[in-house]
Amino acid sequence: MKTLTGTALLAGAMVSAAALSGCGLDVDGAKHHEERSYTVTDAVTAINLDSGDGKVEVVGSDSPGIKVTERLAWSSERRKPKPEHVTEGDTLKLRTRCEGNVIGFSSCGLSYRIQVPRAMALNLHNDDGPIEVSGLRGTLRLTTDTGGITADDIQTTSLIAKTGDGPIKVSGKAVNATFTTDTGGITADDIQTTSLVAKTGDGPIKVSGKAVNATFTTDTGAISADELRADRIEARTGDGPVRLRLATPPTNVQARTDTGSVELEIPTSESYNISTTTDTGGKHIDPSVRADSTAKRKITVLTDDGPIRIRPA
Repeated sequence: MKTLTGTALLAGAMVSAAALSGCGLDVDGAKHHEERSYTVTDAVTAINLDSGDGKVEVVGSDSPGIKVTERLAWSSERRKPKPEHVTEGDTLKLRTRCEGNVIGFSSCGLSYRIQVPRAMALNLHNDDGPIEVSGLRGTLRLTTDTGGITADDIQTTSLIAKTGDGPIKVSGKAVNATFTTDTGGITADDIQTTSLVAKTGDGPIKVSGKAVNATFTTDTGAISADELRADRIEARTGDGPVRLRLATPPTNVQARTDTGSVELEIPTSESYNISTTTDTGGKHIDPSVRADSTAKRKITVLTDDGPIRIRPA
């Protein structure tokens, strides 16, 4: 294991530090700011990061090395952040510690901007702060306890994004994509994937793009898909409406709400075996939708309390 603290030199890594004011990190009571940059030249293939409550930004690059920029903010020397840099095997681990903080008063903070080779596999965790990544091609696992996750211009075989409290926003391509948030919305804009799973405890789900198999689940919150091209779709919400606007004929759709309406727009170029059930609420299937009980394409819609509408896209 190799450890770097502050501006010390790590074997296989070159470090330089410069103190700057106004580095863009907002911390209550902070009077001092500093920005440090260093390049890691070890054979690192993964990054594991825990920055406390600071922002983490990771950008894909065509350069072979890893460049880390740390932005520190603090109110007094005894509360100055203490960043640590450790390599264990092929993994770079970044940590920061804030000591002497007063409860309810944040006077110490650190954010990261990390430039990595595009194909690098990343495992990022942030306790209390957002994660932003862009231009990456390696497998991605992004997690926060409290803080949003944004992944832009992604091309990967696997993308996992999970947060306890915060929104998730994603665009790009992922063979397998799984998004989970306890509290917060999920937005997948023009996503291209084979398998898409989006689940939120309290928040809406909004999706557009293409997915062979898509599963959407919310306890409380609306589910909406706009111009989605998908073969098999499952949408389930406890409290909220479901609206699916499909650009291509699906093979199988299952949509269910406990409380809330279901509105489904589908192409009329194919026939569908349609089953609708509602305890409280009307049902309407547009005459131009080709309903056929012998059709291979199947649509099942259930609501406990809410209307059902199926019409042409």
